[in-house]
Amino acid sequence: MAAREGDVPEAQRLDQVLARLNTPYLFGRQTYARARIAAALGNRPQAVDLLREAWVEGRPLAFDDRENEDVHTDEVFDQLRDFLPFQVLMRTD
Repeated sequence: MAAREGDVPEAQRLDQVLARLNTPYLFGRQTYARARIAAALGNRPQAVDLLREAWVEGRPLAFDDRENEDVHTDEVFDQLRDFLPFQVLMRTD
């Protein structure tokens, strides 16, 4: 919310809080949240890197009933749709 409202310092602070989380069984949820922050702040390369990291940590990028979040339908990622690294990450072939 802070990033969408243009509160960059607060968004960056929250990103750092999430980056320091060391709780078991997060399965990339915190990293996915960081990717959302990066995307909302317009940092496309970092957003893609964090999405990739979240996936490696166990966070599915496709629809997940437990999370009710999907990288394909989440509006915060709309600005990434024409970004080649994002397109490569989303390829299924």
